[in-house]
Amino acid sequence: TSKLSLALGLHLWLAPFGVQAQQIACGQTITNSISSTGQTTIYAFEANAGETVDILILGQNFNATGEVYGPSENRLAACTNNFTQPLTLAVGGTFTIRVRADNSVSTGAYGISLMFLNGRCGSSLVWGRPVTNTITRLAEADLYTFSGNAGETVELSSHSDSFGVVALVSSPTG
Repeated sequence: TSKLSLALGLHLWLAPFGVQAQQIACGQTITNSISSTGQTTIYAFEANAGETVDILILGQNFNATGEVYGPSENRLAACTNNFTQPLTLAVGGTFTIRVRADNSVSTGAYGISLMFLNGRCGSSLVWGRPVTNTITRLAEADLYTFSGNAGETVELSSHSDSFGVVALVSSPTG
């Protein structure tokens, strides 16, 4: 008699086979939707070691959850209808963000914004010159940079007639 041996391997895919990640760039806001239960949309971005990022995910009529994964597929951060909080990247490479409904059942529109807090892609502010801008998309975040010296004081003011405006200031290292 002869013996037959069979080896089986189990592979778990985090997304349907063949799904390509949509690119998201520094300072970009993307509006998209979850149109079926269990759907996950994947975004990818390139970053360097030492850069600090923050991601904002907001669902319009449901709780949108975003999970950030490093180049080696380790989970770095997560948030639901909020910012991930500043995340300083230990390594460089391609990072992914997976967006889904927090209950895996809800559907609807959502927005996602990618912000590099080291000033990589912000528009320059000039002292004494006001800036007017309009928020037109869900989860939109507008990035600005300015120069200063240690010990100087900065005052920012913002106003909207229709919603609360938040200004976050980060150091040159994020």
